[in-house]
Amino acid sequence: MANIQFNNNHIEGMCQCDIASDKSLLSTLVNIPNELKVLKQWGLWALVSKEGKKSAKRLISADMRRPISTKPKDYKHLAVFDVALETLRKRYQRKALINDEAWVVSGLGFVLTADDPFVIVDVDDCIVEGQLSAEAQEVIDHFNAPTEISYSGNGIHIICKGSLPNPACRKGNFEIYEKERFFALTGRFIHE
Repeated sequence: MANIQFNNNHIEGMCQCDIASDKSLLSTLVNIPNELKVLKQWGLWALVSKEGKKSAKRLISADMRRPISTKPKDYKHLAVFDVALETLRKRYQRKALINDEAWVVSGLGFVLTADDPFVIVDVDDCIVEGQLSAEAQEVIDHFNAPTEISYSGNGIHIICKGSLPNPACRKGNFEIYEKERFFALTGRFIHE
Protein backbone atom coordinates (compact mmCIF):
# COMPACT_ATOMS: atom_id res chain seq x y z
CA MET A 1 0.00 0.00 0.00
CA ALA A 2 1.18 3.49 -0.72
CA ASN A 3 1.92 5.68 2.24
CA ILE A 4 0.05 8.96 2.26
CA GLN A 5 1.31 11.95 4.21
CA PHE A 6 -0.79 14.92 5.14
CA ASN A 7 1.26 18.09 5.52
CA ASN A 8 -1.22 20.78 6.49
CA ASN A 9 -4.19 20.66 8.78
CA HIS A 10 -6.77 22.19 6.46
CA ILE A 11 -9.04 19.91 4.46
CA GLU A 12 -10.42 22.07 1.71
CA GLY A 13 -13.90 21.32 0.40
CA MET A 14 -14.31 17.90 2.00
CA CYS A 15 -17.49 18.24 3.96
CA GLN A 16 -20.33 15.79 4.44
CA CYS A 17 -22.28 17.14 1.50
CA ASP A 18 -19.36 16.48 -0.84
CA ILE A 19 -18.90 12.93 0.38
CA ALA A 20 -22.59 12.11 0.44
CA SER A 21 -23.32 13.19 -3.14
CA ASP A 22 -23.82 10.53 -5.84
CA LYS A 23 -21.09 11.77 -8.12
CA SER A 24 -18.50 12.34 -5.41
CA LEU A 25 -18.92 9.10 -3.46
CA LEU A 26 -19.18 6.83 -6.48
CA SER A 27 -16.14 8.41 -8.12
CA THR A 28 -13.89 8.24 -5.05
CA LEU A 29 -14.59 4.59 -4.21
CA VAL A 30 -12.27 3.55 -7.05
CA ASN A 31 -9.39 5.00 -4.97
CA ILE A 32 -9.69 2.20 -2.42
CA PRO A 33 -6.43 0.20 -2.44
CA ASN A 34 -6.39 -2.89 -4.67
CA GLU A 35 -5.24 -5.01 -1.71
CA LEU A 36 -8.71 -4.47 -0.23
CA LYS A 37 -10.62 -4.65 -3.53
CA VAL A 38 -9.53 -8.22 -4.32
CA LEU A 39 -10.78 -9.58 -0.99
CA LYS A 40 -14.24 -11.14 -0.79
CA GLN A 41 -15.09 -8.97 2.21
CA TRP A 42 -17.48 -6.40 0.74
CA GLY A 43 -21.13 -5.68 1.22
CA LEU A 44 -23.32 -2.61 1.07
CA TRP A 45 -24.27 -0.50 4.00
CA ALA A 46 -27.57 1.18 4.48
CA LEU A 47 -28.98 3.77 6.81
CA VAL A 48 -31.81 2.35 8.83
CA SER A 49 -34.15 4.75 10.57
CA LYS A 50 -36.48 3.75 13.36
CA GLU A 51 -39.00 6.13 14.78
CA GLY A 52 -37.64 7.95 17.81
CA LYS A 53 -34.13 6.52 17.39
CA LYS A 54 -30.91 7.70 15.77
CA SER A 55 -30.29 6.31 12.27
CA ALA A 56 -27.87 3.41 12.24
CA LYS A 57 -25.54 1.91 9.62
CA ARG A 58 -26.36 -1.70 8.82
CA LEU A 59 -24.57 -4.14 6.54
CA ILE A 60 -26.43 -5.83 3.70
CA SER A 61 -25.23 -8.45 1.21
CA ALA A 62 -24.14 -7.18 -2.22
CA ASP A 63 -27.00 -9.14 -3.79
CA MET A 64 -29.40 -7.13 -1.56
CA ARG A 65 -31.05 -10.31 -0.26
CA ARG A 66 -30.20 -10.22 3.43
CA PRO A 67 -28.79 -8.19 6.26
CA ILE A 68 -25.45 -9.62 7.35
CA SER A 69 -23.41 -9.45 10.49
CA THR A 70 -19.65 -9.13 10.78
CA LYS A 71 -19.44 -12.63 12.29
CA PRO A 72 -17.72 -15.50 10.40
CA LYS A 73 -21.04 -17.30 9.85
CA ASP A 74 -22.06 -14.52 7.43
CA TYR A 75 -18.80 -14.24 5.45
CA LYS A 76 -20.23 -16.49 2.73
CA HIS A 77 -22.60 -13.62 1.86
CA LEU A 78 -19.80 -11.11 1.23
CA ALA A 79 -18.62 -10.22 -2.28
CA VAL A 80 -15.59 -8.82 -4.05
CA PHE A 81 -15.37 -5.06 -4.49
CA ASP A 82 -16.48 -4.93 -8.15
CA VAL A 83 -19.67 -6.88 -7.48
CA ALA A 84 -20.59 -4.70 -4.50
CA LEU A 85 -19.74 -1.50 -6.40
CA GLU A 86 -21.90 -2.49 -9.38
CA THR A 87 -24.90 -3.05 -7.09
CA LEU A 88 -24.21 0.24 -5.32
CA ARG A 89 -24.16 2.10 -8.65
CA LYS A 90 -27.60 0.68 -9.48
CA ARG A 91 -29.16 1.09 -6.04
CA TYR A 92 -27.43 4.14 -4.50
CA GLN A 93 -29.78 6.17 -2.27
CA ARG A 94 -32.69 3.88 -3.08
CA LYS A 95 -34.76 2.19 -0.45
CA ALA A 96 -34.63 -1.54 0.09
CA LEU A 97 -37.18 -3.38 2.18
CA ILE A 98 -35.28 -5.65 4.56
CA ASN A 99 -37.13 -7.46 7.36
CA ASP A 100 -40.05 -5.05 6.93
CA GLU A 101 -37.77 -2.02 7.47
CA ALA A 102 -36.86 0.66 4.92
CA TRP A 103 -33.10 0.65 4.42
CA VAL A 104 -31.51 3.38 2.29
CA VAL A 105 -28.52 1.99 0.37
CA SER A 106 -25.70 4.43 1.13
CA GLY A 107 -22.27 2.96 0.38
CA LEU A 108 -19.83 0.07 0.47
CA GLY A 109 -18.94 -1.75 3.65
CA PHE A 110 -15.60 -3.54 4.09
CA VAL A 111 -15.56 -6.29 6.74
CA LEU A 112 -12.37 -6.92 8.70
CA THR A 113 -11.82 -10.64 9.33
CA ALA A 114 -9.29 -12.69 11.28
CA ASP A 115 -7.95 -13.95 7.91
CA ASP A 116 -6.77 -10.60 6.55
CA PRO A 117 -3.74 -8.56 7.68
CA PHE A 118 -5.63 -5.29 8.06
CA VAL A 119 -6.30 -3.06 11.02
CA ILE A 120 -8.40 0.09 10.72
CA VAL A 121 -8.01 3.06 13.01
CA ASP A 122 -11.23 5.06 13.26
CA VAL A 123 -11.05 8.60 14.64
CA ASP A 124 -14.42 10.30 14.99
CA ASP A 125 -15.15 14.03 15.24
CA CYS A 126 -11.58 15.08 14.43
CA ILE A 127 -12.41 17.40 11.52
CA VAL A 128 -14.18 20.60 12.47
CA GLU A 129 -14.82 23.35 9.90
CA GLY A 130 -12.22 21.82 7.59
CA GLN A 131 -9.57 21.64 10.30
CA LEU A 132 -7.99 18.36 11.33
CA SER A 133 -7.33 18.15 15.08
CA ALA A 134 -3.73 18.04 16.29
CA GLU A 135 -4.41 14.68 17.98
CA ALA A 136 -5.67 13.16 14.75
CA GLN A 137 -2.66 14.51 12.86
CA GLU A 138 -0.38 12.83 15.41
CA VAL A 139 -2.16 9.52 14.84
CA ILE A 140 -1.85 9.90 11.05
CA ASP A 141 1.85 10.71 11.39
CA HIS A 142 2.38 7.75 13.71
CA PHE A 143 0.82 5.17 11.40
CA ASN A 144 2.06 6.72 8.12
CA ALA A 145 -0.58 4.72 6.22
CA PRO A 146 -3.43 5.42 3.78
CA THR A 147 -5.94 7.70 5.49
CA GLU A 148 -9.40 8.56 4.22
CA ILE A 149 -12.09 10.93 5.36
CA SER A 150 -15.09 9.07 6.75
CA TYR A 151 -18.57 9.25 5.27
CA SER A 152 -19.68 11.86 7.80
CA GLY A 153 -16.85 14.16 6.74
CA ASN A 154 -15.97 14.62 10.41
CA GLY A 155 -13.65 11.66 10.95
CA ILE A 156 -10.90 9.56 9.41
CA HIS A 157 -10.05 5.91 8.77
CA ILE A 158 -6.41 4.85 8.71
CA ILE A 159 -5.87 1.54 6.90
CA CYS A 160 -2.89 -0.37 8.27
CA LYS A 161 -1.45 -3.85 8.33
CA GLY A 162 -0.76 -5.49 11.65
CA SER A 163 -2.42 -7.13 14.60
CA LEU A 164 -3.72 -6.02 17.96
CA PRO A 165 -3.20 -7.56 21.38
CA ASN A 166 -6.99 -7.37 21.78
CA PRO A 167 -9.54 -7.63 18.94
CA ALA A 168 -10.67 -4.05 19.50
CA CYS A 169 -9.41 -1.00 21.35
CA ARG A 170 -11.53 2.04 22.09
CA LYS A 171 -10.79 5.26 23.94
CA GLY A 172 -12.88 8.38 23.45
CA ASN A 173 -13.09 9.20 19.74
CA PHE A 174 -10.29 6.74 18.87
CA GLU A 175 -11.05 3.14 17.92
CA ILE A 176 -8.88 0.39 16.41
CA TYR A 177 -10.25 -2.87 15.01
CA GLU A 178 -8.78 -5.91 13.28
CA LYS A 179 -11.74 -8.28 12.90
CA GLU A 180 -15.52 -8.65 13.03
CA ARG A 181 -16.19 -5.01 12.24
CA PHE A 182 -17.25 -3.25 9.05
CA PHE A 183 -16.26 0.16 7.83
CA ALA A 184 -18.13 2.41 5.44
CA LEU A 185 -15.11 3.22 3.28
CA THR A 186 -15.19 6.27 1.01
CA GLY A 187 -11.95 6.26 -0.97
CA ARG A 188 -11.68 9.96 -0.08
CA PHE A 189 -7.99 9.86 0.76
CA ILE A 190 -6.04 12.69 2.30
CA HIS A 191 -3.06 13.35 0.03
CA GLU A 192 0.13 15.39 0.46
